[in-house]
Amino acid sequence: MRVFKPAADGRRITLYQIRETRSCILTAGCILNSTPFPAIAEAETDVSGIAVAAADVTRWLNESQQWREYLFSLVAGRLEHVIELVNALAFQRLDARLATWLLQQQSDGEISATHQQVAEELGSSREVISRLLKDLENSGLVSLSRGRITITDQQGVASLIETL
Repeated sequence: MRVFKPAADGRRITLYQIRETRSCILTAGCILNSTPFPAIAEAETDVSGIAVAAADVTRWLNESQQWREYLFSLVAGRLEHVIELVNALAFQRLDARLATWLLQQQSDGEISATHQQVAEELGSSREVISRLLKDLENSGLVSLSRGRITITDQQGVASLIETL
């Protein structure tokens, strides 16, 4: 699952992803504070899960040390991720963020993603991401095809992070 926040201009920024065996801390926070969910959660693959009644979440929080520790570990992990996201948005150039993202997402040099999906992950526009990816392609660092980015020079992409 991908949890994202849409902007008024139509852009989206991914807040975090929920992987297998994990829970959505934003949902838990909304349950505990009786507030509506302030973002959108979207399945990126087939998903199965369980729903827990709000009353059970609250009761378990009061009665189960394991549950409390689990929720607090989720909060700590998400807070760390949000701090990294804010730091990247505020202090890191977009081309360095793109290089970091490419290296994190690749599997054997391959990334299955459209320019729009990359833009949503990085909180940018598709046009800007397309321009940056084209610059990387012209530099011989990546190869672009429909819905796929291939890193052709891993060290070159990694050096962008260090030099920018």
